[in-house]
Amino acid sequence: MRLRPPDRFGSLVTLRLLFCHGAVDFNVGVTTGGGGMTGFSTSDLALLLYQAAQDKNRWPVLVAALQETANPFDDDAIYRNPAARRELLDQLLPHISQALDMADRFESQAVSQNLLDRTLEMLPMGVALLDDELNIIMLNQQADRTLAEHEMLANHDGHFKINNREQHKLLHHYIERSLEDGSSHALMLSPGNPRSVSLLVCPADLVKDRDDNDPPAVTLFLSNPDFQSLIDEQTLTDLYRLSAAEAELTRDLIHGYDLRSIAQRRQVSELTVRTQLKSIFRKTETARQAELVSLVLSGLAPLRGRESVTAKVADDIGESTGLRYCKGAHGQRLCFAEYGDPQGVAVMFCHSVRGSRLEVPGGDSVLRDMHIRLIIPERPGYGDSEALDERTVDDLAEDMRCLADHLELPQFHLLGYSLGGFLALHCAARLGDRISRLGLVSSLAPPGKEAGKPLKGMMRLAVALADKAPGLAETVLDHMARTILKNPRRHLGSSVDRKLLAEPDHQERYLLALRESCRQGSMGFVQDLQAVARTPLPEPSSLALPVYLWHGEQDGQVPADQAIQLDRWLTNSELTLLPDGGHFFIYSRWPQILANFVAE
Repeated sequence: MRLRPPDRFGSLVTLRLLFCHGAVDFNVGVTTGGGGMTGFSTSDLALLLYQAAQDKNRWPVLVAALQETANPFDDDAIYRNPAARRELLDQLLPHISQALDMADRFESQAVSQNLLDRTLEMLPMGVALLDDELNIIMLNQQADRTLAEHEMLANHDGHFKINNREQHKLLHHYIERSLEDGSSHALMLSPGNPRSVSLLVCPADLVKDRDDNDPPAVTLFLSNPDFQSLIDEQTLTDLYRLSAAEAELTRDLIHGYDLRSIAQRRQVSELTVRTQLKSIFRKTETARQAELVSLVLSGLAPLRGRESVTAKVADDIGESTGLRYCKGAHGQRLCFAEYGDPQGVAVMFCHSVRGSRLEVPGGDSVLRDMHIRLIIPERPGYGDSEALDERTVDDLAEDMRCLADHLELPQFHLLGYSLGGFLALHCAARLGDRISRLGLVSSLAPPGKEAGKPLKGMMRLAVALADKAPGLAETVLDHMARTILKNPRRHLGSSVDRKLLAEPDHQERYLLALRESCRQGSMGFVQDLQAVARTPLPEPSSLALPVYLWHGEQDGQVPADQAIQLDRWLTNSELTLLPDGGHFFIYSRWPQILANFVAE
């Protein structure tokens, strides 16, 4: 049931539809009655297309340029002249096609480079790329750590340095030899020292493809003085079918501990340790400790696993129940997670468009302290929830009902954040007395004169694209998601939000949820935007329950006016405006919001 992402031809078709049928009107290079020009010229947009193809950080600039020329106006000549729109499209299409081809090539190169980088990070040794003057071109994390921690080595302003004149000269000589004849050379630093490091100089093409235009360079491998600390217990379990206790014992043996000290450290009898060791010998088909250590160190156990999030944030989020599933209204797989106190007040949370079941802005400990049971379902197309074609707000409301029935919740509070607030409001209107109270944080209001001003700017463009050209919208949003992951602060709407997400914990929580939201691509996001464009305004009488609204006056994504007008439209609402709050203030005020929301 998943929707297939569009190919390049599909993107061109959707662009043609946008131009020729008036979903979005690019008023570029058009002379108005006064002799001026509206919007961007064709050459301006073409240049931005090529820049975005080479650098995804330019996508927001391109989209902003399109935004300025995307809104139709009755007094715009090109809006009233379809022939002019088609002529303009014919001028841009060759550039679009070439830019997409370029983007495909760059994307392929980036994927290959990313795969290489991730592989190098898993190696139990340092890898560096140096030029003929020992300038550092590239380092993996292990090499960077070795240079920072080992007394014989240093990264001196981007220059690889051995803190011994003779050995530094010898390394330089080995690099020159390797560049001349492709030979490899080894060098031992501090022989006899338990923390000695070995260096191996090799031709650069052993690790990275190079062409004639690349500067001369070599690959330098650095041994790890703490090699045994990289042994991964889970890998030992997978390779040799060891229990957790047996894997821990194997690692302790590799670290050099004897059986007696291991028993003392683990507070068990030495007989227990010897019994576990016999089991390890049997499973690994070894007979002596030396043979066991040799087997492990020559195998895959020293390869480091990929870490997805920081341990501190992952522990604090505390998704102890792991992935949980139930069937949605159409029989599809619905993924959700629970946090906090299992016996606490039940609150169902509608995550944002860049969120997922991992979007817990203030962590799990707050929920336990406040006796709140937070339930976060992932909407179809997000995270691990199965996608639905042409899903609507009615589908989301019925999925929510199915989840509540699955959890045996006769009634619950409903809290929504950002565009998740828009969806929560519509679901509350459909679920009646199953919802005891509704909370909306930084929420988008339903479009319509009664509930706020019409959508503007980037959101207006995104909604128009999702409604009329979902394939193109998905492509654009995929690109933007990858760009945000690289530099989240750069793409926030206000200085208040940039400052807030500069804090490591807040930023990691945001990126954790964002990465998971993009697992299946951006079609879930597109379908949420389609709901904004296509869902009629609910009747105020269907929302007579208590509604609590929180909104930041410095919100650069959803203006505070949306919350003010929504508060006026609702019949039983309470609005809290935060003068210093941006769009992401939920990360810093999570406890206060929850306390206000669940208070009797």
